[in-house]
Amino acid sequence: AAAASAGAVSFTSPSGNIDCMLWADGRSPAADCLVQKASWPRARPKPSNCPLAWFPTEVTLERGRVGVGVCRGDIGPMCQPAGGARCRVLRYGASVTVRGLRCTSTRAGVTCRLRNGAGRGFRVAREGYSRF
Repeated sequence: AAAASAGAVSFTSPSGNIDCMLWADGRSPAADCLVQKASWPRARPKPSNCPLAWFPTEVTLERGRVGVGVCRGDIGPMCQPAGGARCRVLRYGASVTVRGLRCTSTRAGVTCRLRNGAGRGFRVAREGYSRF
């Protein structure tokens, strides 16, 4: 498992369908994964208080809380050569860890989970998501 002690780590799934970014914000590690092409049965509709772009198939873990759907004006955790953070393919079975937050890539999707306390986190895939 690759470990990064500071800064941001970006990766994409081998299929190229799931882009994620992990970072440490102060003491708390965070993760953000966007499923590019999804067939989620019940994606959240755009909230009325979101004046920007709505990404219903994006899941975040920040300060121990899992959120589904992101409202923002930037492109988010996309793997692009022009991006500031180095992006790589995280092969199936491989993991990357930032400050105790581990994300693992499998054929069933990407799972990001805190390795301490309650082990909060999420799993995202083309077909849907789960949080724990």
